[in-house]
Amino acid sequence: MGKVDLKVDSAEFLDSLETYNEFVSNQLKNTLKKCALGIQGDAKEKCPVKTGTLRNSISTDLSQINSYEATIGTNVEYAVHVEYGTHKQSAKPYLRPAYNQNVNKLTQELKQILGGKWWIYNYKKPYLTFFKVT
Repeated sequence: MGKVDLKVDSAEFLDSLETYNEFVSNQLKNTLKKCALGIQGDAKEKCPVKTGTLRNSISTDLSQINSYEATIGTNVEYAVHVEYGTHKQSAKPYLRPAYNQNVNKLTQELKQILGGKWWIYNYKKPYLTFFKVT
């Protein structure tokens, strides 16, 4: 009976795997950035305006994009009261509708990139940390 020796050059394979991982990582980051900026833009459009302070303060923090996180929010103290309302004022949501308007597209793009391996990280008040991919 014959004998077959099989030798695999793992260095070349690992290099190609690293290149693929970098490509996927860049796709994820670009998709997350695009979606985050889309949510920011939609939140600004939906934000009720009295003085413009709240609308102008809505921003996107991409400092954690290498961890696949983006945060859309505001540092205006009364933002949470506008979003959720109070016992004296009805809610005028702007962040949640902006998120809902963009999340389905994000979900579809993440599924394409990751082959279905993804999950959504819930938002926090008054900042909206809307996704995390691990």
